[in-house]
This record gives sequence, structure tokens and C-alpha cells, in this order.
Amino acid sequence: MGRRRSLLRKLSLTLLAFTALLTLGFVLLFAEDFVVVEGPEGRFTAGLLLLVGRALERVQPALSDPQTLQDELQGLMREDRDLGYVQVVRAGRVVAEVNPLGVELPVRALVGAPLVERRSHPELGTYLDFVVPLASGPERAALLDVRTLSKVLRGRGSVTITVPPARAQALQDRGYLRLGVSAAYLARAQRLRLGLSLLSFAAAFLVAWRFYAGLRGAIRELGRATHRLAQGDLTARVRLRSRDELEALGEAFNRMAEALARRTQELERAHAAKTRFLATLSHELRTPLQAILGYGRLLQRGLGGPLTPRGERFAVGLLAAAQHLLALVENALQFVKLEAGEERLQPTAFRLAELVEEAQREVEALAREKGVPLVVRLRRGSDRALYADRLKLERVLVNLLTNAVRAARGRVELRAGLHKDWAIFAVHDDGPGVPEGLRDRDRLFEPFQGQEGSGLGLGLAIVRRYVAMHGGRIRWRSRPGRGSRFAVAVPMSPPDARVGGGAP
Repeated sequence: MGRRRSLLRKLSLTLLAFTALLTLGFVLLFAEDFVVVEGPEGRFTAGLLLLVGRALERVQPALSDPQTLQDELQGLMREDRDLGYVQVVRAGRVVAEVNPLGVELPVRALVGAPLVERRSHPELGTYLDFVVPLASGPERAALLDVRTLSKVLRGRGSVTITVPPARAQALQDRGYLRLGVSAAYLARAQRLRLGLSLLSFAAAFLVAWRFYAGLRGAIRELGRATHRLAQGDLTARVRLRSRDELEALGEAFNRMAEALARRTQELERAHAAKTRFLATLSHELRTPLQAILGYGRLLQRGLGGPLTPRGERFAVGLLAAAQHLLALVENALQFVKLEAGEERLQPTAFRLAELVEEAQREVEALAREKGVPLVVRLRRGSDRALYADRLKLERVLVNLLTNAVRAARGRVELRAGLHKDWAIFAVHDDGPGVPEGLRDRDRLFEPFQGQEGSGLGLGLAIVRRYVAMHGGRIRWRSRPGRGSRFAVAVPMSPPDARVGGGAP
């Protein structure tokens, strides 16, 4: 990779070039028609009438030889088609002249008469009759005012020479060079000046646009790559060849994206290993737990012999502990299936009262062991048929009731009923409420975010996903020291079979 340039240096060079080109454009646009230039003989006028300077350079060395002077004038006429005539007058008489169009050119006075006049001719058209004194460079510059000459070329004002009488005759004797300059030359010079001015403006804006376009393209490329990375596309990379700090920023972004991709792959592998471990552990624990529950119920019913009051308490504690452990295993299995995308709705028709009764029966042992009364209130219409996945809704109720029983200090209340086309479940406990650190609505339902010592923290995560699969919603509120209330609303039919009705 070549040497990088500083972005600040690029900006400085761009501003410098832009300012220089813009200044040149304005100078060309508003320049005078005559420009004072320093020459070998001093100051002389040039610019749009540069040909006048060229004519003087050829005429003055040949003033001593009339034939050479005539040859030089003919050479001028051949080289420049914008000249209609050329005349040299010295000491009041014409010493050389080339006038192919026969324009009347009487000898004229230098002092007091206009030096530049606009005239017209049938063949030459509009032209300037320009008289230049055959004086030295400094003396000629002192006699002719540049700005006045510029105004004359624009059709305003006139130029005359005013000197003392003692110098007037000396100037007349030195003579003058008389030129007929076509107005077409002036028009072309003006168009050229305007064209060069516009070219300078275009170059200035091209320089600025190039810097702006490069900067905008780099920012857009960084923005697109950042947006893709934020959307989860870990293959997003920045491709910049600006050879400055922006390219270095893009390379740093690419290194960050590569590190993030590697870290994500490591996390995915760790997550897959955790999922396999949970699935294997849950399957291995489920069978012996079912056996423990079965034997515990047999003991509680007295099939192994009559139990003492103390033995009955032991049997209740055994069943509650086994039921709680089985709930943890079931939650782990269901969470693994949800993570793997293997869970699907299997809707069946059942009554709301049956669902509540099953959930109550499953939590009853834990409530008895904790000494927490479980109050169930069914609203009118709970005997109507509900078309949903019964096992998943039962798990929703069991998880909510289990959390409430474990947190309650007095009692737990479950209210269930139907409202329009929606089944409503509300579980309330009088416990200490949701801890301060879990009151964020998103964090509360994230996996493994349960309270310390309250389980794996998968219950509410499973509740939210099962409710979402049914097209329902969850609302909750909690007050410190006054308990929590979780309300679930699910449609009486799956989302693809539901027609109208909004969540209450």
C-alpha cells in the first residue's frame, strides 16, 4: 500500500486549488480590456490589443529604413487578418503604409485629437482606428491611461494626449503608428476571456466536487456496512481506497467485524453445547422423576400401608419437591425445543375450566407444601370451548402459578374467563414484588433472568414465547411489598383461524 495522505492535507489542497481557480475566474471575468504589463522597454498596454504590442515590436527597429519598414508592415498584414490597414507617420508625413481597402487616412495631430475611435467601413465593418505614439515604453505608458483606453473599447469616453506646447511638436515629429483593428478581434478576445473564466469556474467546482464526492462515498460506505452489521450481517465489510484516515477507519471497522464474527461463532458453539447438555440432562432426569412421583402418590394414598401424620407430611413434601423438579426439567426441555425451532402449535378444542383445573392440580402440591392457599375464580362463560394448544397454555398457567406460589406470603389468586373472542388469565400474589433489577420489561422475560434461588429463570421466557405463538399478549405490574399481577390474553382460536377482534 502506498503512502497515505492526511485528510486535513487533502482538504487544505482542495481549498487552495478551489480558491485559486475561483479567483482566476473572477479576474478573467472582470478584467480590463487593457492590462499593464512590464516589458523590456518599460510598461506598455496589452491584453485584447496584444497585436498592437506585436506591431510596435516589428515597427520600431525598422524606422530608420523605409523599405524595411514597408516590408514589416506588409508582414503584419499577412500575419494578422484582423488588421484593415497599417500606417507609420513621422514628422507630419507618411513614411510607410499598407492600406488594401483604400481607407482614407489623412495625417493627423497627436496632441488634442482622439487616439482611439470607433469607425465603420463597407468591407472592413466596424473597426477601431488606433493611433499609438512612437515613443519609448515609459513615455508611452505615461501618455496613455490604461483605464481610459478600456472604457473606449467598451464604447464609452475618448483618449487624448495633453502635453505642454514645447513637447507637442517633439511628439508630432517622432510620429505615430496607426492601425485599423477589426471589431471581430475584440469580440473573439471577449469570448475567449469569458470562456477561460467559465473554464476556471468549472475547474474550481470540479475540484470541490471531487473532494466532496470522495468524502460522501466513504461516509456512505461506512454507513452501509455499519447498518448491515447492526442488522446481524457479520459479513459486512468496508471497501475504501481513499489513502487517508477514512481508509484506516474502514480497515479498523473490518478488523472489528472479523473479531465480532469470530466471537459470535464461539458463542454459537457454546450455545449449541449448552442446548445439547440441557436436552440430554432433561431426558435423563425425566424418567426417574416420573417414577418418584408415581411412588409418592401411591404412598400418599396408603397403598403401601397406613401412614402416620408425620409420614403424610413427608409424602406431601416429597411430592412437592419432585413436582417442582419435574417442572424445571419440563421447562428446560421446552426451552431447548423453542431455541431449536421445533415447537409448533397443535390446537385442540377444550373448555377453559378444564385447563384451569389441570394447572391447579399440578401446582397444588407445591402450594400445600408452602402453606399458600390457591384461590381460583372462574368468570361466566368459562365452560365455552377454546380452540388452542392445550399443553402450551397449561404450561403458561403452571409457570405463572408456580412463580406466584413461591413468592406469595399470604395467598395466590387466579382469575380466568372469556371476553369477546379472547381468553383472559390473571395471576396475583401478595409477595415482595419483582426485584428492582428485573423491572425492565424486556429483561424480565429473558432466559436465565429469574430471581436468585427461584429456579433456572426459564418460566417467564417460555410464557412469553408460548403466548406469542398463539397471537396473544402479556401485561404485568408489580409494587414493592404489595405483590405482582400477570395477565395473559390469548385468542379463542389460533392466529391463522381467528377473524376480527382485538386484544382487550
